[in-house]
Amino acid sequence: MQKIVLYITSKTMRQTIDHTIKENGLVTLDCNNQIGNAISLEDFMSRKGFLLGDNDVDYMVIDLAALVDEEEKIIDSIGGFLTMHEAVRIIIVSLGNVAGDQILSDLFAIGVRNFAVGEDYVVIKQSLEKCLSQTGMSYKEAIDYKDVKENPKERVKKIREVNKVMIGIAGSQPRIGCTHNAIIISNQLKRMGFAVAYLEMNHSGALQMIRRDERINMVDSMFYTSRNIDYYPDCDELLLKKILEDKVYNFLVLDFGCYRDCEIHLYNRCHVKMAIGNVQAWEINFFVDFWYRYDDEARKQINFYINFLEDEKDRRALEKIFKTKFRHIRFVQDPFEAEEFPGLTEILEDYLPEAPQKRKLFGFGRKVSFF
Repeated sequence: MQKIVLYITSKTMRQTIDHTIKENGLVTLDCNNQIGNAISLEDFMSRKGFLLGDNDVDYMVIDLAALVDEEEKIIDSIGGFLTMHEAVRIIIVSLGNVAGDQILSDLFAIGVRNFAVGEDYVVIKQSLEKCLSQTGMSYKEAIDYKDVKENPKERVKKIREVNKVMIGIAGSQPRIGCTHNAIIISNQLKRMGFAVAYLEMNHSGALQMIRRDERINMVDSMFYTSRNIDYYPDCDELLLKKILEDKVYNFLVLDFGCYRDCEIHLYNRCHVKMAIGNVQAWEINFFVDFWYRYDDEARKQINFYINFLEDEKDRRALEKIFKTKFRHIRFVQDPFEAEEFPGLTEILEDYLPEAPQKRKLFGFGRKVSFF
């Protein structure tokens, strides 16, 4: 029998939690879930939580960022719930807390054994998958949260809240690979644990063709879901505004297609802008036209990609002409199977967790073994 999950989450973590639950074949009822950034856990428990029957819920996921209660009230509310519902597994999610924090130690003390916390969306998603498994987190795995640490591990970097970051992709001419590469970017971000939506801001009709080919039904008139990414065919400015107001995603990948045929002012408003061009002799004029649409300062905000220019000598010559450093795209036949988009993590470094630096001996990068 499928397990039933009830979750209380902030808007930021909603899609990550919801998709992880569904990816693991569990059931969640939207009418029972609580989504917001100012939820009182004490009120929820008194109105609904304490009244749940034995068959109403198996796992309860609680995102600490969604709660306005003081820490003492959070502990009391969860402790009271566990007293009445011993068989329900409580799973704590928190973007920012780490092992050694007081609140996690207090939760461990009242019997919570499942934690998906940290400063990395990917780590949180992986931990959440473990917590949602049949066995959940073992006592040995949870013991790290038992004690308060005097000096918790220093945070490497404060992560900016990743909420509806718009990545715009435009091409210097039609059929240049915007859709192909937007799919690769969307899938890479999804694998990293982010909630992603793909918005088709052009009139190619490609998403509807893909949907029909894969025999996927629309969720409603606006979008369909495939591989846990929401795809919005035939998107326009009004629908974009509605998504920004009503939906909850970490990243929005906007496929504008050819810059001449799109709402270029919407592309210019994107937080991250990418442009794809070809530089073969019969196509370079299209790229030049796009290049000179922007002045020197504006071009610094655009990440330019060149298709299929493999020869290093040709790359250097091109960069000498345009006096800029380009990134390059190699041909990948199936965008759904591509592992990564070149340079994406570097471009999005302000929005992604910073990897800890590898230690080096005397400043050199050699691997040293000690016996």
